[in-house]
Amino acid sequence: MERERLLNGNWNVRAAAGNFFRREWFSIVDCAPADVVAGVRFWDRAAAEQRPGTAPDATVGLLLSKDASGCYYVEDVRRMFATPGAVEKAIVNTAPQDEA
Repeated sequence: MERERLLNGNWNVRAAAGNFFRREWFSIVDCAPADVVAGVRFWDRAAAEQRPGTAPDATVGLLLSKDASGCYYVEDVRRMFATPGAVEKAIVNTAPQDEA
């Protein structure tokens, strides 16, 4: 959207939820690639506990890797509803596992 607005001057462009990725674009593989050339985990930190009568966003950590042929793989997803302190602890505990 930002590119369309700033480079093309289209200020009427709007994000359409659910149209960024389609499930049919992806397939499930039996195992992680052996020839990983890059990998990264990103955390979307909501840090909210789930309580009766609430619908908070989850904290999610996604591990993405790229193989030598340029294919990307979602290797792991961590999802939790927790306090900021518990989220920080989970991030610290997950980091060594990602380095393996």
